[in-house]
Amino acid sequence: MEDFAELLKTSRVNWKPKKISLKKLADAIDNICSDAFLSQLENRRYKGKKGELMRPGKDIVIALAKFFNWNLNEALKLAGHSPVDETAQEEQERSGLTDDSREIIEALNKLSAKSLKAVTKPILTIISTIVEVEASKEDLQFEDSADRAPEKKTDKK
Repeated sequence: MEDFAELLKTSRVNWKPKKISLKKLADAIDNICSDAFLSQLENRRYKGKKGELMRPGKDIVIALAKFFNWNLNEALKLAGHSPVDETAQEEQERSGLTDDSREIIEALNKLSAKSLKAVTKPILTIISTIVEVEASKEDLQFEDSADRAPEKKTDKK
């Protein structure tokens, strides 16, 4: 395959039992991008402010790879992204990590050991504070519902 646009168009046009429309494809990947955007990708018209050809986001490539059953690393390379460890990708999906969580992990993995050591404690402090606040809100909601008198049941016969 020459590039991502060719992979996308060939896969969509050769979809069995018949070609899938861009609208149906956008729907099939939960509308993480529009059919118009898919058309721009397919026709190499997705350009930045300076007129350079832009690459689709990793989330879009991953969604399309899942839908068309592409080799994920090959699709990412064609789209201009670095490949991922497929085992790690599968583990992340099973663990229920959100895209935001993955983004944070990717950012942390880019740090040098010295920088990572410097930010770990403050990040953990922030997270534990948020967890405590959320837990206290849940406790307050629980206590509030426990303070309410039980509703009296009336038997109407």
